[in-house]
Amino acid sequence: MDLLAMGPLDGATETALPGLQTFKGLVLGLIPYALVACVAAFLIGAILWAVGAFGHNPQHSSKGKTTLVVALIAALLVGGAAYLVGWFNDRGKEVSDNIGLSRPPLRNPEGRRPPQAALAPWRSRRKRKNSTPSRSLRFIMTGLRTISPTMAAIFGARK
Repeated sequence: MDLLAMGPLDGATETALPGLQTFKGLVLGLIPYALVACVAAFLIGAILWAVGAFGHNPQHSSKGKTTLVVALIAALLVGGAAYLVGWFNDRGKEVSDNIGLSRPPLRNPEGRRPPQAALAPWRSRRKRKNSTPSRSLRFIMTGLRTISPTMAAIFGARK
């Protein structure tokens, strides 16, 4: 199987979403327009560089060089977008398979709930996250910022 010939927009056997072929057609149809925009940016950058060089204007010359480089990088990314997305998708699948990012199911195949020890990491993270005070409250608690007397009178009884 040739990886360069096959991109992430080919196949789609895992999910059959309605309108997926139309969406693929729209995305693939935008590539020529993006490449034409890159060529236009390249030409504008070349003109800016030339005008800046002949007019002894270093700002225009510098902007032209920058535009040339950005246009070339954009054309490279547009041309290789399908391959890059597929490559990063494959690497992400490898990482998630190797370190086991999936959460344990709430019910095991026998129909019983998993032991509480299996759910403990998520529960402790949830408790820690919900018990951490906000940044403004931490400033008030450490004394770096005080509550105005008016607000203290309004919210004095609340804790």
